Amino acid sequence: MEEKLRLLREAAARWQNQILPRVIELTDYYLGADFDSMSNELLVEELSKIREVKIEAGRLHHLATQPWQIMINMLMDTYSEVTGGSDLEAVRLLQGSGNKSVEAGHAMWKLSMLARSIPSLSDEISKINRESVLQTLERIRNDQAAQPFLEALNAFLDEFGWRNDLLGFDEPTWREDPTIALVQLRSYVLADESYNPNEELARLAKERDEVIKSTKNRVGAADWSRIKELLDIATPYASILEDHNHYIDQRLTTAPRRLFIAIGRRLVEANLIDRPDEVFFLFFDEAVSALDGKTSDSRTLVAERAAEMDYWSMRIPPRQVGKQGARGLGAQVLRSFGEHSLESDQPHKLVGNAGATGSATGVARVLLNLSEAERLNKGDVLVARTTMPPWTPLFAVASAIVVETGGVLSHAAITAREYGIPAVMGVRDATRTIRDGQLVEVDGDNGQVTIIN
Repeated sequence: MEEKLRLLREAAARWQNQILPRVIELTDYYLGADFDSMSNELLVEELSKIREVKIEAGRLHHLATQPWQIMINMLMDTYSEVTGGSDLEAVRLLQGSGNKSVEAGHAMWKLSMLARSIPSLSDEISKINRESVLQTLERIRNDQAAQPFLEALNAFLDEFGWRNDLLGFDEPTWREDPTIALVQLRSYVLADESYNPNEELARLAKERDEVIKSTKNRVGAADWSRIKELLDIATPYASILEDHNHYIDQRLTTAPRRLFIAIGRRLVEANLIDRPDEVFFLFFDEAVSALDGKTSDSRTLVAERAAEMDYWSMRIPPRQVGKQGARGLGAQVLRSFGEHSLESDQPHKLVGNAGATGSATGVARVLLNLSEAERLNKGDVLVARTTMPPWTPLFAVASAIVVETGGVLSHAAITAREYGIPAVMGVRDATRTIRDGQLVEVDGDNGQVTIIN
């Protein structure tokens, strides 16, 4: 056990001292390189390199998240063994630690406060919608009083704009198209001015310290020593899952999009495709052939694959592929991915995995993607298939979270706890069972969602 704990201590330091610097180095290259000035031969070389970069990113992802999984589960298992407490009680030992996902929400709050301080700008932002974003942004750019806001917005997009709805680089990022960011900002501008994320984080940290003190007082000295040793090692891990997602799964994933779009522009110039983003319908070797001048037209391939994409985007995938093993999923796996076969015998009640404590009643707002974010109002219950860090700013607007995926250690659960709102995970067919506009009650402690009307 001592050797295992030693390795886990080293792994936490490795994230800060080795993994993160390497991730930032790779990301900075793809954000700074002038791909448009490169020859076709150099672009082909870049395509070859990106394969190796993606493999390295996967390895770095594993090196960051695997120790996190082991350490947090060790703490939770020991807490349960010693106290008999639940997983939700155990994770409160680490709440209020903050992370990059929460930091994005706090940064948006600061943007909203700046926007509110400029009357003309506050009025513009409060009326914004998806259709009017570009026109509104143009008016803001011509407003001298709004220049401090534009500088702050650019800084926000530089840090948090290299992201899109879920994962991947085929969709425009917020840095390229800030529509989703500005629609989310509108919700902050219209929200209650009394909300202060710094005060919320301080409240969560105080609760955490009280839980730690309470745990120490109700267990014996030897048992507390076991928990305390694990807690000391686990504390630096508290933010790693969300932080790695920001740096690896978002920024390092989307930054190479600049390379692919540059290749797309080159293929448009060669009259092989019609739009730069159509390059994403080509396989690697096909893009290389096009750059090498060995392809006369890629439009037919693009059209066929675009049609195929449209077809499959309308299909509902199965809950799992293949047969589940006889032993089922282990407890540690279920903590991240959740139990998805839970069913209620009451038609007005849905059950899932408890993700974040508390209860809340509000109007259900069913969002299938972030393009619908403008429909979420303060106090609504956010119902979604799943969420990723780009959804995080919405957690400050919602009163509760209900998703179809995940367990107590999933992104949505961790983030809900850092925002102090209840969450139920792994609710089967939640986005199809709960109708938009229904009044629902969310019980995060027991993993239940009650449809009131």
